[in-house]
Amino acid sequence: MRRIFTLCVCLLGFALGGHAQSVKAAWLAMPDTLSPYLTEAQREECIDLKEKNLEAKVANMLQGETVLDTLTAVYLQATLSQSATLQMRVMPADGVDSLICVVKTLQAPAKESEVSFYDSSWRPLTELQQVVDSLLEALPAKLVSRPDSMTEERYQELVQMIDPVMVEATLSPDEDALTFRLSTPLLPSGEKEAVARVLSQRKFKWNGHSFNEY
Repeated sequence: MRRIFTLCVCLLGFALGGHAQSVKAAWLAMPDTLSPYLTEAQREECIDLKEKNLEAKVANMLQGETVLDTLTAVYLQATLSQSATLQMRVMPADGVDSLICVVKTLQAPAKESEVSFYDSSWRPLTELQQVVDSLLEALPAKLVSRPDSMTEERYQELVQMIDPVMVEATLSPDEDALTFRLSTPLLPSGEKEAVARVLSQRKFKWNGHSFNEY
């Protein structure tokens, strides 16, 4: 897994351009094709309300409400609708350029995330995206582990209950890091608690050059 993320860095060296920016600037410059919920004016309104310490809630384009929950210099989280959230983080690259990491999560009702990377001009990092998508395909098997006190038979039984397999990703508000975990399937409470015992998570931190698991 670590080898795959190191490969991402090699691709980034050729793909990134532009200059480091704030997440506020990235949010306002986000192409409309990536923001079907809000227009640029509505995104700006969210920023204005948040900076005035008011509830940053606006009516969105899909006849619902969107709330800008968290805004820092480099991190943003918005509740797009009752079933969708967006996280965005501007990460440094080589100390000069920056990349934008976007995590969109749907909850219907289990959570499943889409992780995307862009340069500072919102150009998709296509080659990097292909590598990350390959990682996500292989990741679910790494997100379960058998407790020492559990038999192999019981462990396999619980793993089979994880259906459908959906990966949730979370961007840290405090550091340049991504955490991956499996969504808990829809099961009776007793079985859900049992399945939770075999679930684990993987965290990767970006150091400006590579993602490293820790």
